[in-house]
Amino acid sequence: MSRLTDFFKTGGQYEHSPMMHVQEEYPEGTNAPSAGASTDNIRDLNTVKSNDIVGATLGTGGEVTLAAGTYYIKGHAPTYGSARCHLNIIGGGVNKLLTGFSMNVTTNVNTVLLVSGKIVITSETVVTLVHYTQFGGLPLGYEGSNDPEGYASLEIWQLDAIKVSPIIHDNKLYPLPGNTYVTGDMYGLEYSYTSANSITVDAGICYDSLNTTLLTGSASQVVSIGTTINQIYNLFLCDDGLVKTDTDVEGTTLLGGTVTALRWIGFVLTNASGEIVSFSQSGNELEMLSRDNMVVGQVVVTSIATAVELDHSMCIPEGRVGLISYGAKSTVATHSAIYSTMNNSTLDSVVAGTHGTYTVSGGSAWGGSRDGDSLVYEPTRKFYRSAANSYVLIKSLTLKR
Repeated sequence: MSRLTDFFKTGGQYEHSPMMHVQEEYPEGTNAPSAGASTDNIRDLNTVKSNDIVGATLGTGGEVTLAAGTYYIKGHAPTYGSARCHLNIIGGGVNKLLTGFSMNVTTNVNTVLLVSGKIVITSETVVTLVHYTQFGGLPLGYEGSNDPEGYASLEIWQLDAIKVSPIIHDNKLYPLPGNTYVTGDMYGLEYSYTSANSITVDAGICYDSLNTTLLTGSASQVVSIGTTINQIYNLFLCDDGLVKTDTDVEGTTLLGGTVTALRWIGFVLTNASGEIVSFSQSGNELEMLSRDNMVVGQVVVTSIATAVELDHSMCIPEGRVGLISYGAKSTVATHSAIYSTMNNSTLDSVVAGTHGTYTVSGGSAWGGSRDGDSLVYEPTRKFYRSAANSYVLIKSLTLKR
């Protein structure tokens, strides 16, 4: 196998150890060097296949340098007619760190030797894969018309340096403004109302808006929000691990500074006093608790045929919302109907004061929730509003994070 078997999943993340893989390779048709008699042959590991262990390097003569740490090492190599033989992992040229299986390989027999186990080193150490052979003169591996020819191999995992990556539940890509695409997967990074001008963002992890750079918020953080009135503040996890705000939905201002990678994780809205409109957020669901500030721009029209498009721009970032649950509000004790329409066709009606436990008695009232109140966000969604005392408001929405 090519990866450590204790690859596991916890807490919405994959965790695994950084790995280094080096191999002994030669051009096609080339045998491995010949074995010496009763000799410890150092396998000439000369090619790095992969390496994400910090401080691990491959030098000359098959020498691998490792920093202090805990490692799991697996080495294997072919042998042919070498009589008594085995593999060992040697540290510093003299210390036997791991002992492999002992074998006695007779003439005209080819097999693969194996050594594996866990080691702990307390300082930087040079390790080598050593192949003992009793009989000499024969190659330590015969060519197999492979390009390149591969012989000895060493795989190393650093057990005390766990890497964390987000689970990819699916590979669906969501189109976002600016023709950029990101996965829809994000672990953590939920945010909550803290005060009039601050929020708390949970720790979390995700890929950036180009789906290439892993971003990590290692701890929860309090984020200050500006005091401009009726302003949308977009929230971005940046490559320095901090959550920052930008009034531009694509983070253009942030990218113009020291930030090189970011991911949109949501937004907050301020009211006419420059304070955050209170909300409750869970995953991709955002419920507006102060709905009077979520009035969608509209005009009174007298018939469905003259219904006009809503203007959401003052309260949600365009292109970042997938589903909106609308409500109705009436400021007088009359039932004022609001019809949601698309292409001048009635889809549903929400009548203030007539649903659920809500009633109108001289003050404002909400239409209760019912099937049809939640509609897919469309920039061209149209509403028919028969009276000036009725409004369309956003109750909750689904974020495209």
